[in-house]
Amino acid sequence: MPGYAVIDLETTGFSPPKHHRILEIGVVEVSDDGEIERGYAPGNITKKTALVVAADPNSQSGEAAKARAYEIPMITEAAFARMVGA
Repeated sequence: MPGYAVIDLETTGFSPPKHHRILEIGVVEVSDDGEIERGYAPGNITKKTALVVAADPNSQSGEAAKARAYEIPMITEAAFARMVGA
């Protein structure tokens, strides 16, 4: 799908060796014509959400339960860090 992604990343800092962590991440995929295709923002999981990054994907939190109900993949913070090369 052509287009681009908009990413909003909230962290405690920028140094994993100093144990800085990702607190929240928001991602939206946007088509070439500016339409939002799908995305993720904390507390706003919808059927268009593509991926959930969670401290504990096995959590019984409302967000995790909603992601499971919609069959949205969930990954850990460490897995996400590996994905983005951190």
